Amino acid sequence: MDARTSNHPSFHSRLNHHSLNLLVPAFQNLIRMVIEMSVRRTIYLDEKLENDLNEVSIFTGKKKTVVIREALREYIRKIQENRKKSNPLYELIGMFDDGKEDASEMHDLYLYQKDKE
Repeated sequence: MDARTSNHPSFHSRLNHHSLNLLVPAFQNLIRMVIEMSVRRTIYLDEKLENDLNEVSIFTGKKKTVVIREALREYIRKIQENRKKSNPLYELIGMFDDGKEDASEMHDLYLYQKDKE
């Protein structure tokens, strides 16, 4: 390719058209996969919440949908964390680590083995 060819408008239009023909199906498949993995929900916001959402979106430079998803993930994470803290059984996890990795499957052997010896 010489300088005359690379500067010619038809070369760029062919290159761009050819590139788009290759890229568009790949992006279409990716977009289709993302949409199939997502669940669509409709939510109603009061005026104050909508205004706050707009402000956060502008301040962070993120789309409103991204802000909503991030906020919802954080909210759910906190609820799950608090639920674990409020259940005393969660405190038992890891408390009795004896180094045996198969204790959940072999607990009878480990519990009653001493009685037989």
